[in-house]
Amino acid sequence: MVEESQKDNHRSVEQVVRVRIIENWELQDEPEHLRTICRRILRDEERAAYLLELYQQIRGSAEVLNNDSIEQSELLLSGLVSKQQDKLKVSNQIYQEVFNQNWVEGELKKLRPYSETFKAWVASGFADESRLLRGNALFDAEEWAKDKNLSYQDKQFLAASREKEIQEEIAAREKEAQLERERKDREATEERNLLLTWTLDKIVRS
Repeated sequence: MVEESQKDNHRSVEQVVRVRIIENWELQDEPEHLRTICRRILRDEERAAYLLELYQQIRGSAEVLNNDSIEQSELLLSGLVSKQQDKLKVSNQIYQEVFNQNWVEGELKKLRPYSETFKAWVASGFADESRLLRGNALFDAEEWAKDKNLSYQDKQFLAASREKEIQEEIAAREKEAQLERERKDREATEERNLLLTWTLDKIVRS
């Protein structure tokens, strides 16, 4: 700010903070500060998704009460959040701007192979079954999830996807069985009609 004050058209504190700290922060973070926070959040891939979701709740103005859980303690130790009257809040406005919603979603996308569909499913109030995974996508997600400390919502999503796939497989088998029964019924009807036609024809000829 001393340097800035010596310029003819000096910028405000907010402008300087935005240009010198927030914008392109990964390149300007010298000595490292913001990148250190970032590494602390993301260093353990098995826990990173849960920490990001917890931070997302805190950042979204949800009243997250401090309960001294391991995850909350990790966020507090990173410095990204702090305790304010028994509630967890983002420590300051710079962190709020740097580690914004786009950053959270970007990091979650790197961690989850099913980030977009998961996000849409959650946004639907866990009701949009068209967003659930199927086939190879579900298999790949379940393979990825092995040995990971998933959040409760991730577990819900994968379980709902598996249940939906089983339901669809059962429905497909039932449909196939129904079609087979209908085919056999048609064949039996055709055979009866042929027999009836043959019998009538024989009677007429007699």
